[in-house]
Amino acid sequence: MKKITYLILLVLICSGCATKRVMFLKDPKLTKITVDDESVILMTITTDNWNAPKHIPKVLGGNVWSIDIPKTKKYYWKIIEKAFDTYKDISTEYLVGVKMPAGQYKLRELTAMSSSLLSNGVFIAPVYSNFTLEPNEIVYIGHIEAIVVKRTEDEQLRAGPVIPLIDQSIAGASSGTFNITISDDYENDIAKFLKEYPLLEGKDINKRVMENWTQPSKEEMKPKNNNL
Repeated sequence: MKKITYLILLVLICSGCATKRVMFLKDPKLTKITVDDESVILMTITTDNWNAPKHIPKVLGGNVWSIDIPKTKKYYWKIIEKAFDTYKDISTEYLVGVKMPAGQYKLRELTAMSSSLLSNGVFIAPVYSNFTLEPNEIVYIGHIEAIVVKRTEDEQLRAGPVIPLIDQSIAGASSGTFNITISDDYENDIAKFLKEYPLLEGKDINKRVMENWTQPSKEEMKPKNNNL
């Protein structure tokens, strides 16, 4: 239990002092989708772990930073409501729907956890990709596939922290790196959203897919006040 608590704390630390944004489409009380006050972002995520197949990362959230205002504003997208839900949820696909103010943003990283009978792991996927959100719109920004593979070069970012040594090694996080693909799967993804969230039916859904992924440097991933 102490190890699990420590790992959850690591994930929470990654979110820092950020404004929380929940997956509003999951709200059972939601009866209407409006964009009068804020716009809506739609995206999908899938994960896998080829370095340690029993430890597939379960996405907890995403760290998003604004990049168009003098002082960086940080947001944390809470994709899974409770960290311990990762032990019950075997899904590796996520339909992400979140409301945000219009602006320019960088999706810096996704935080994730894995679990097995004897060990748990923490993962940080360095997406580090920009997207723009126009006022009063619903927009699809792409599909992210994040796969942990074996780390073979020092320049490759680790898939997660090194500590705790045994857990992170077993999970393939410390010895792995993320191979991330950002693609346009608009037709398939929107069909999934419409099936899961019928309130989107009849809504205009724009498409503005994030740029192709290239791994950021270790320096770029260091938190800085106004330098993304």
